[in-house]
Amino acid sequence: MRPPYRHAPIGRNGKPQDKITIMVIDQTRPGPHAQMAREIVRRLSEAGVSDDPITFVIATGSHAGPRPDQLHVILGGLEEHCAWGGKPGHPENPSLAADPPL
Repeated sequence: MRPPYRHAPIGRNGKPQDKITIMVIDQTRPGPHAQMAREIVRRLSEAGVSDDPITFVIATGSHAGPRPDQLHVILGGLEEHCAWGGKPGHPENPSLAADPPL
């Protein structure tokens, strides 16, 4: 995880009060999801950014939202610190009963 092209390394510009959002791909794409998520959070933590305000957005596109076991694969334990936003109709988010109309 080298520094991004023409940008400061992850965490260099972070401040403790910053609200962080990290977008990750869903369970349909193989990859080192959990390792990358944990490394990003570690680097932000080293820079003094609290992990309390971090929000993870799972980019599902038209796929179903991840089940809890899939979320664990994607976030590698970090999901325990997340509030479930989920897709409409997900059993862990009954307040969203159906997909919104198009």
